[in-house]
Amino acid sequence: MDEPLRIFVADYWVPLANKGEEAIIRGIEDLLGDNRKTVELAVFDRQVTPTVRGNIKVFPVSWAYPDQTKRFGTECNRLLRSFEARCQRWRERWRKIKQWFGLLGTLNNIARSNDPEHRQMREFFNEADYILVGHDGVFNYETCGILQAAKNAGKKAGVLGAGGPWLRPQKGLVASLYRRAVNEADFFVLRERGSYEGLVETGCDASKLVLAPDPAFAMKPATRKDVDAFLSKLPLYQRAREQEKLVIAVTVAHKNCLLNTPFRQGQTMAEKIRLHSMYLSEVYDRVLASIDACLLFLPHSLEPWPRNDMEAAREVVEIMLTSKESYHVVEGDLSARLLKGIIGECDFLIGQRAHSLIGSASVGTPYVALTASDDRRTHDILGDMCGCEQQMIDMDRYGPDAAAASIVGTIDRRVSIQEHLVQKMQQFHDELRQVRALIEG
Repeated sequence: MDEPLRIFVADYWVPLANKGEEAIIRGIEDLLGDNRKTVELAVFDRQVTPTVRGNIKVFPVSWAYPDQTKRFGTECNRLLRSFEARCQRWRERWRKIKQWFGLLGTLNNIARSNDPEHRQMREFFNEADYILVGHDGVFNYETCGILQAAKNAGKKAGVLGAGGPWLRPQKGLVASLYRRAVNEADFFVLRERGSYEGLVETGCDASKLVLAPDPAFAMKPATRKDVDAFLSKLPLYQRAREQEKLVIAVTVAHKNCLLNTPFRQGQTMAEKIRLHSMYLSEVYDRVLASIDACLLFLPHSLEPWPRNDMEAAREVVEIMLTSKESYHVVEGDLSARLLKGIIGECDFLIGQRAHSLIGSASVGTPYVALTASDDRRTHDILGDMCGCEQQMIDMDRYGPDAAAASIVGTIDRRVSIQEHLVQKMQQFHDELRQVRALIEG
């Protein structure tokens, strides 16, 4: 039997309860595994002991990354919180200085720890074929330290699918660390045009940077048999198909990037969430009043509130005026592959989770994104790269009535959108094959 392909995605945090994170990891598995080998993966998460989830080993993030836990919460004296924040800034600056001189501290544990407790992590690192960093939006100066530790140990290491706010133009020590990381990496693949341009402006070698689709585009959905078995247990779905109604998948997310600009009039997080829920309920009511359809709310993240999509969807449907027979909140811890398969069987997606939208594009299901004008990730990936910018509905620019009208108009164009997505995904698959060849080479 062939040796398994081992991949360590060594970023600060990979919460598998978020199915977008799982979709990225599974996409990396499918992209680099390419049906040729058994694939074993390892990630870090916020936990105290190692765990195993299928073929994924999860190690405590504290084994490799510095502890940044805040000891003084909002209930503490403001002076204490201010003092702690200042101390953290000084510690962070000191870590950057040491890292610039090659003194990696706890980041080096991934390669050189002598702690017996870390044996499993060290063994996986030693046997890993690839050390990957920078997935999703987690890239920062510490990511550069992990990459440096891997290269010092002679491992094949690089960045796959990086993006996010930390890759905007940088100055000083961070800029220097970024430039060195780009030079040291065996490959440096970015998923967002803004991130690519940010690194170029930082002074990184543009010839070493590659702009390519998010690895989640490469994740295969669950089998048709498994998807049908799940959908057969949903009366709303079966009834909709019998009555020839449209089935519209929905993802709801109370993320800061969706709350801060559109609902900035809210004085607290709770108030912003309330305004967001009211906005969504009105949009969905208007859509259902305009077309013969039903809504299927999908649990794309089961992280603690307010990042739990199942609880967020329940909150929205409680204030909807449409009959309960027109919607259903799906419950349970569904795999990223199954969620992608379900979206593939739906007629349309109204999405707020970026990776539900990526899944929709991947399987050719037309979509709109209910997002915000400053949500660069969604605009870059699902708008710009997918050629679907007209399907980006910014909640700070569209009131509920206008948003619903735009959604209904887009649903009317779903056939042409689907044709466009099928062609675009063929292009993406070609680009991802080139990425695999780059990494393997």
